Amino acid sequence: TANYDFWTLKYNSAGSLIYQNVFDFVDDDNPIAIAVDATGNCFVTGSSDSDATPNQNLDFLTVAYGPSGQLLWQKRYNNTYNLDDTPLSIAIGSTSLIVSGSSDQLTGLNSTKNAISLIYNLTNGSQISLNEYIGNPNFNEEASACISLNSGFAVVGYTEDNNQNRNTLTQSFSQNGTQNWAVFYNGLGDNNDNIRNIAVDANHYIHVAGYSVDKGSN
Repeated sequence: TANYDFWTLKYNSAGSLIYQNVFDFVDDDNPIAIAVDATGNCFVTGSSDSDATPNQNLDFLTVAYGPSGQLLWQKRYNNTYNLDDTPLSIAIGSTSLIVSGSSDQLTGLNSTKNAISLIYNLTNGSQISLNEYIGNPNFNEEASACISLNSGFAVVGYTEDNNQNRNTLTQSFSQNGTQNWAVFYNGLGDNNDNIRNIAVDANHYIHVAGYSVDKGSN
């Protein structure tokens, strides 16, 4: 059976390979997002199966490499429910980085997703904060994209309402993980609103983009 690993490569401006690194925890490790800082450190995050049994149990896995490819640190996150935890995005701030995604929880006999935002110290990978957004516990939330701001981070995703329609959820955090605010958007159709990406301009205004479904549409 194939065993997937993190594979990270660095090239110079002429296309010459500086380093390539393979990171294998135990079983499948699937990278999802990558970011670099001003000094050339590289940060890779993705999902990682926590054991080699046939039962898949995905955790957040974030790995940091130095400019020459040396391993600086690695961190895992496994929610208390010991179910699947899936990162979707990573962003670097001045002293910390954020990894956002979703984490499964049990609600009765059902599994639902919570939006997760983890903030780590850039230098040593120590966890600064864990922010878990739990809206309606019977439905799903997800933090699908994140970006660095002047003094923190912004994260965008969705939360489901009582009709299981998705509404956009945008959150702002400080560098140390304190939530500054959270805002929601429900489109005119009162249907699914699906976010795709986030950007910030020179005035530190946050822009989010996605699509909103009209009322009565699929």
